Amino acid sequence: MKKIRADLLRRMILDAGAYSCGFVPADAVDAADMDLFMRWRDSGAHAGMSYLERNDAVRTDPRLLLEGARTLIVCLFNYHTEEHSPGCLTDRKSRLDFPEADSRAGTAVPDRGNSIPYIAEYARGRDYHLELRDRLLPVSRFLTERYGGEARICIDSAPLRERYWAVRAGLGFCGRNCQLIVPGAGSAFFIATVLWTGEVDGYSVPLEYATCGTCRACVDACPTGALRGDGTLDARRCLSYLTIESRLPVPDDIPLAGNLYGCDACRLACPHGRKAPVTDIEAFRPRTDICSMTTADWCDIGTGAFRRLTTESAMTRARVGNIRANARCLLEDK
Repeated sequence: MKKIRADLLRRMILDAGAYSCGFVPADAVDAADMDLFMRWRDSGAHAGMSYLERNDAVRTDPRLLLEGARTLIVCLFNYHTEEHSPGCLTDRKSRLDFPEADSRAGTAVPDRGNSIPYIAEYARGRDYHLELRDRLLPVSRFLTERYGGEARICIDSAPLRERYWAVRAGLGFCGRNCQLIVPGAGSAFFIATVLWTGEVDGYSVPLEYATCGTCRACVDACPTGALRGDGTLDARRCLSYLTIESRLPVPDDIPLAGNLYGCDACRLACPHGRKAPVTDIEAFRPRTDICSMTTADWCDIGTGAFRRLTTESAMTRARVGNIRANARCLLEDK
């Protein structure tokens, strides 16, 4: 099978809207990395995410996701939108300083129902699973039709160590905020991976000397103390988990700090994101219908109305009952 030129493939992916991309030979995940993951999971810090307890063999070796896979094509797509987006505060200064969305204090904030609760920036536009698949399908088809083999697109749905492979592809480093950090650009990026049974004529290498150093801005900004400071977090205290993934009420000792769906406190506190580039992808811009909803609106929303409102939105990940419960907690000054 003929190898594809790395510069040609990179140009195609950037033309598809990616911020950056890298290419890694398909291989087993480093044993030390898997050991850290296993110890984190065994401590119970993954909370109720039982899917992390399955498919360890596949998570260890991506070649089990696609027989004969030789290459991982790792792509970053920027979702950061302009400052002061409709209905939701997105810029770092406003998010950290605005009284009704104070992610640093972790204290009760009065909400009389007419406030706009905070929704994580990634969830304000079109569902990234749909958008990125639409953008990468032509690339996948080009590879298989012109160069042969098989390809599989993975977007946050397969047991793949996405951040690990993004680091291997030289796209950034894993920070204390437990996210991939792109130096000078921050963490407002979706990771999408294309597994392919073909090969590239040149592979990427990890960044050298890219770390958080002594910076602990994200740890200090976390309103619930979920970040441990060692590059791991306790999902049992993480607002992103508690307001989206969890099917249980948010514990009484956890402050919502103005958040309805997700939490960007650690990402927004990171110095690398202070001059984050704005995305060119129109589909990721905030939807006015979602971002203009008040806390009272979310309290009263019915199942059918929620489904209609969140069509092709990442907010479908949460259950309407949990969203209503989160909104009620905000009204109770939690």
